[in-house]
Amino acid sequence: MSLAVIRSIPRSVWATVAVYVVVFSLLCVWAYQNFFYSGLDLGIYSQVLWNTAHGRLFVYSFNPYSYLVDHREWWLLLFAVVYRIAAHPVTLLVLQTLAIASGAIPLYLIARHLFRDVAWGSRVGIVAVVVYVMHSSVQHMNLFEFHMLTLALPLSLWLWLCIELRRWRWMWIVLAALLLVREDVGLMTAGVGALMALTDRTLRRKGLMMVVVSLLWFAAMVVFGSVLSPEGTEKFWVFYTWLGDTPIEIIQNVFLHPVRFLSVLLDYDHTVVVMFLFMDVALLAFFASRYLLPSLIPLGLYLSLNQTMLAPVLKTHYAAVLVPWFFIAALYGYRSLSSRSWFQRIGLHAASALLVGVVVISQWLSRGPLWDLLHTLQSMRYRDLNVYREEVARILPEDSLMVSTRFFPYLAERADLYSTQHMVTGKQHFSTAAYTPPKVLDWIILEQEELIYYAIHLPLDMQENAWQRLRALVAEHQLILLQYTEDLIVFGRANSGTALPPVMITSPDSLEHSVHQTVDQQFQFDSWEYTPESDSSGELRVAFERLPWRSDVPQDDYHFGLTWYDAAGSIVKEKTFALGAGLEPTHMWGSGSDEQRVMRLPLTHPAGAARIEFTFGRLRAE
Repeated sequence: MSLAVIRSIPRSVWATVAVYVVVFSLLCVWAYQNFFYSGLDLGIYSQVLWNTAHGRLFVYSFNPYSYLVDHREWWLLLFAVVYRIAAHPVTLLVLQTLAIASGAIPLYLIARHLFRDVAWGSRVGIVAVVVYVMHSSVQHMNLFEFHMLTLALPLSLWLWLCIELRRWRWMWIVLAALLLVREDVGLMTAGVGALMALTDRTLRRKGLMMVVVSLLWFAAMVVFGSVLSPEGTEKFWVFYTWLGDTPIEIIQNVFLHPVRFLSVLLDYDHTVVVMFLFMDVALLAFFASRYLLPSLIPLGLYLSLNQTMLAPVLKTHYAAVLVPWFFIAALYGYRSLSSRSWFQRIGLHAASALLVGVVVISQWLSRGPLWDLLHTLQSMRYRDLNVYREEVARILPEDSLMVSTRFFPYLAERADLYSTQHMVTGKQHFSTAAYTPPKVLDWIILEQEELIYYAIHLPLDMQENAWQRLRALVAEHQLILLQYTEDLIVFGRANSGTALPPVMITSPDSLEHSVHQTVDQQFQFDSWEYTPESDSSGELRVAFERLPWRSDVPQDDYHFGLTWYDAAGSIVKEKTFALGAGLEPTHMWGSGSDEQRVMRLPLTHPAGAARIEFTFGRLRAE
């Protein structure tokens, strides 16, 4: 691309991109500082890059094998050079923001090229850039952890610009860059080659070459991942086991059982995904739908998953191989409509305003990232993040950790970092292989929220021995309870601090306030008492027991909830706690009065709270 072309881009485009970079970089930093990143991906990438930057290529401890088994993302080698200089998760978040924002430049150039014969062609490009930076999926993927796949968004737009301008050398360079993003990007670029071959006879040879190169690269990467895998399987197929146990069976069953396959592909949730993809560009892509061909294979693969895909497709990195083609198709659709008399009567400005209005008001305000940020902010409102920061600060770089997902990004620059997820399920990630606990463990950090999530969403047969494994790890590595709050349970080495009293004790004595509330004829909430420590905090003790006349094991774990109300009766705070704080879930309790448990519960009271209400029962995933 010539320097003159770049210089011809108006300042308004550069200003829009600059504002986006500043705003979303600040949002990412703010989210990081306030522990908003509760997924594993930012932490996984941080550890992989930290190891790679120090010569241990693609090493990580999340799984007992190379990261290349999960994905072949060769751009990581270049990112590792940057990470060597600035090893911090924020580095990745800012780089991701820059990469996503850069996609506005080729999109503007594509728009200006398509409308080069009209005086207002540049204005169409500016409108396209505004729609791009305001697009809900673009903003969501920017704020959703860090993923190398987001590079496919700007690179796809650069690829199509090279094709439009007939810059063949640059086209092959950008294609190579795209294939190095991730193994499955080859399926998208194969669609690009097919689009070239089908739409322009003069491009047929180059298009077919792109198809062959893309599919061969994808196949080679799949085989490469299988060779590296200890189980000899490619993780790409793990998501489609509902269709068969092997790739051949999966492909065969698509044709042998078409009704079953189509019932998943055309599921209501999946149909809504497609509807939103079109609505995000004001339905303009519908009028030039052939340009969506590169997105068909990735979209078909996503919609072939037998699970809800609305949030994963529209709010995560998976959109990176879809939305560029909806942008491109929308531009072609807009060009087709602009030549029609009824459209010309509406006028360019009115049509552009309508387009921006549909995208910004109808889509961004209804499901933009603002609402997710507000929801996360509300969920974090009553957490003492200073305690979180103190725990991170007192852990040494050489320590071995097992932590809940919210702590993953903050402790990733180390050799040994393990997820409590595997301890709970007893299986490796996306595998039936048994999980092997770490041989050395200095800390275990559990977040109450995650314990509740596991108890609700994982069936008991999956977590049958989870808490026995946790107790065994604590005993084996001689860890002691060092921190216990409303939100955190921290076990560490004996030389890291003073041990706290146990979370649960067995006591036949009644506490101050008698309750004797029976729940489901299974458990009895016996009594409680509260000891204030200050005006805003204290310790609540609650006593429960399994009833002696019911000896069958509960099918769900029971939990304890507290709700604070102000003087007017409005809720000011709600919290749910796992009974036993993850060490003694109720499905492990025996029956009989001699098995009464008393749980200690540190509390922090919200300002304005006038009374508190107890609840006790089961929580089930809907």
